[in-house]
Amino acid sequence: MAGLHQRRLLPVIMIEVRYKIHDEYSIEFKQRFLVRQGIKDNRFEVNTWLFIPNSLDITPQTYGQDLFYRDVKSNVRLITPVYTLCDLGRESG
Repeated sequence: MAGLHQRRLLPVIMIEVRYKIHDEYSIEFKQRFLVRQGIKDNRFEVNTWLFIPNSLDITPQTYGQDLFYRDVKSNVRLITPVYTLCDLGRESG
C-alpha cells in the first residue's frame, strides 16, 4: 500500500484533496484550493476528522491529547496564483 495516491476533485467548492500512505505509521493529506476566476473574494474552510477503529485501542487514556498533538506534523505552503501581465492590468468588473 505504500506510495498509494488518490485524488478527488470537488467541483462546487473547488478544493482538491490528495492523500499518500507513506508507511504503516504515516499518511499525508494535500489540500489545494483552486481560485475561481472572476470572483473577488475566494474563501474556504477545511475541517478534518480521523476515524480510528476501536480495535486499535486508542483512547484518551492510552494516547492523550498532548501526545497526539506532539506527533501531528502540520505544514502549510502557500502558492500564489499565476496571472499574466494582461490579467494584472485588466480592470475587475
